[in-house]
Amino acid sequence: MSSPAENTTKVTKEAFKQWRNARRGSKQAQDMTNPFWVYCVQKELNAYQANAAFDGPSSFAYKPCWSYERFGMSETKLEDGRTILIAGEHEDYYDPDFFIYNDVIVKDANGKVQIFGYSEDIFPATDFHSATLVGNRIYIIGSLGYTDRRKEKDTPVYYLDLKDYTIHQVNSGQGPGWVFEHEAIYDSETHSITIDWGKRWIDSGDIIDNFSKWQLKLDTKQWTLVEERPWSQFRFSRKDGESNLLFDVRLDMPPIDASTFEDPDTPMDQETKEKKQKTYSRRCTRRKSKHSSRPIKKPWTNSIDLASPTLFTHKPRRRTNIPVSASQSMG
Repeated sequence: MSSPAENTTKVTKEAFKQWRNARRGSKQAQDMTNPFWVYCVQKELNAYQANAAFDGPSSFAYKPCWSYERFGMSETKLEDGRTILIAGEHEDYYDPDFFIYNDVIVKDANGKVQIFGYSEDIFPATDFHSATLVGNRIYIIGSLGYTDRRKEKDTPVYYLDLKDYTIHQVNSGQGPGWVFEHEAIYDSETHSITIDWGKRWIDSGDIIDNFSKWQLKLDTKQWTLVEERPWSQFRFSRKDGESNLLFDVRLDMPPIDASTFEDPDTPMDQETKEKKQKTYSRRCTRRKSKHSSRPIKKPWTNSIDLASPTLFTHKPRRRTNIPVSASQSMG
């Protein structure tokens, strides 16, 4: 029996040059499977690693390199052994390899990899969506996507046909809005998908928490509002409109003490407390290693600058004593 290393796809320099760049398909369910992309999937490489492995050109001076590693990519495992990976984004706008994908990666039980591309009019760039399996379809709901495609009152809804990997748009009318990072649950009795929580983009450019629960009837393709939670959200910004240093402040704060989150009624044992403490410390270390922290001129006091803009959920039982220049209730 061959080892995983022996099963890794061989990539020639010519194949790398031809398929290095991230790109869209030009039609419905276009089979774009190629040695370089398959190699990236098998090795689970990000764009930087893949480009470096073949001594490729700098993405600063060239184009984004194709990446298997992504944020906001959905993963659905099927009973027949297939794993379906849909779209997602690599890094963020400031990174030279930033790209929001609109492809589908299929891995079967034997390790075979297929990659399908789509033109943007069929399936636009999508990330942080939900992927809900219903029979031979995966319903793809929501997205963050590129800024110029977002519309506050629209809700992206598509389905992937698992028989031929074609993607089709579902015209579902007015629903929860431009949601992403939400929960999606299928109910076989009502043949519907319920959307809850997550985030929502609004036309002002702000991202707010989604407090509405909606249900999409798959028979009628219509949304129904199930629950509207009347909770307030507030936006805080600096008076001069400039950005602030909240992220930097968080990085320079002392390590989080796990006992801070201990419930007085159910105290943690020492082993659990030490485990949580290590987790918090690792998170802080990773963030510091990934992001450079600008020096903070002001000491850590309650007069720190506020982020621009910062949105948070108002909780009546909790108050934060931080002076602000202005506040605005947001729906």
